Amino acid sequence: MIRHHAGRPALAFAVAAAAACSDPNAPPAVDPKAPVVTLGALPAGDTLPQRAFEVSISLSGQGSANNIEVITDPGTPAERVTSLVGGYAYFSGIPVSGGTSFTVWLPHPLPDGPHTIDIRVTGDSGHANTVRFSRVFSTPAAAYTATVLPGIGGDTAYAYGLNAKGDVAGYVAGAAGKLRPVVWRNAQPTVLPDTSAKGARAVRINDVGDVLGDVPGARYDGTTSFAQVWRADGRGVAVGPVAVDTPYVPKGTRCCNVAVDLSDARVAMAYGPYGVVLLDVASGATQLVYASTNLYPVGINDRGQAVGTQILLGSSDGTGWWTSGPALDIREASYARCSHPHYSARALYAVGNGGEVVASNTGCVAALSIPGEAPLTVDQALAPGTLTTVRMNRQGTILAGLDATDSTLYVWRRSERRTVRVRLNDGAWKIDALEGVNATGAIVAHGVDAASRRSAALLLTPATSETR
Repeated sequence: MIRHHAGRPALAFAVAAAAACSDPNAPPAVDPKAPVVTLGALPAGDTLPQRAFEVSISLSGQGSANNIEVITDPGTPAERVTSLVGGYAYFSGIPVSGGTSFTVWLPHPLPDGPHTIDIRVTGDSGHANTVRFSRVFSTPAAAYTATVLPGIGGDTAYAYGLNAKGDVAGYVAGAAGKLRPVVWRNAQPTVLPDTSAKGARAVRINDVGDVLGDVPGARYDGTTSFAQVWRADGRGVAVGPVAVDTPYVPKGTRCCNVAVDLSDARVAMAYGPYGVVLLDVASGATQLVYASTNLYPVGINDRGQAVGTQILLGSSDGTGWWTSGPALDIREASYARCSHPHYSARALYAVGNGGEVVASNTGCVAALSIPGEAPLTVDQALAPGTLTTVRMNRQGTILAGLDATDSTLYVWRRSERRTVRVRLNDGAWKIDALEGVNATGAIVAHGVDAASRRSAALLLTPATSETR
């Protein structure tokens, strides 16, 4: 939530001095025993979108700064205090003599309307100074229609992936526990053929009409079942078995049983605990692209660029980036936005057809990396760190994010560099899971009807116009 720029002066305007403490809009009094805080340039305009933004402050005086806090709506029932650096050794005891500057980020979304924001800096003496500013927050609302993806004969439906046409892949679960793989076209379910005892699930569908799925609960060593593709022509193709013959895995291991992704170029990806396999859907040819343990692939684009996260055994970082195929130009976001800046776990979450990647190099700050551009942190685009899930469309042009604390969905379009809040035509649905977004901005999600408490898979489709 904070970026440090030692020795760089902030853009000026200094905070006003003392005022009556009873007036919540008045600037706080200056404490001569605390670091002097100067507020830098504010975002242009009086009205800001309901998402993260940065503001710079500079510190001067004597001693050190041991804590920086953001207080929203001070002195009101809605007051909220967020400590950005207090308690973390990496940022404690920052010398302020000679001048130092920081970029501070609003740490959580605010309801539409006017808000007052304080940035309070506490020195090593325990004394603090505060700068204050006010802004009106407003996020445009985009009208969306919620369509229930029905089960079959009363079975519960679960939806996971969608293509550009709005076809959705998922499954239905009956009372006896057997799963049936399903594709919804025009919100009507079609059951895919399956002969396994436990049933199967579908998780991805491409624009050709191929569907990728697997059998939940299959043995990890791949000896009982494998991920599979239902081709658009009706033929079934298994993603394996592929022998994993390396010194690091048990003899006779075959791969792979967990479905991961399916590109519009008709390449399917699956994994198991000992490898990652790619399947050329048209020819049926398979390729083992990784043979070891502790890897979690997440996606493959139409160029054959695959990404995932690898657990680094014995490493203090914990996890690292994994890529396969043509090289990716991944732009790293700053450590400074992280609440635990000394912890540098790295993860890759999604890849677009143009080489766009949703990535983290800190374990707590996700960013959209666009080749040739500076990385855009996800909370800049969507909303601050309360987001529980972020999804990107296959083209790398749209991000969707869910704040599960208040069931709010946000959508950001790269062409507009603009964020909207999803407003459902049926306000009874409370969204509790976000699964995917396509090139039109349509979203696959799960929600609960607030009145009946019924849970359902949903296809959310945007209307043609946006309202405020």
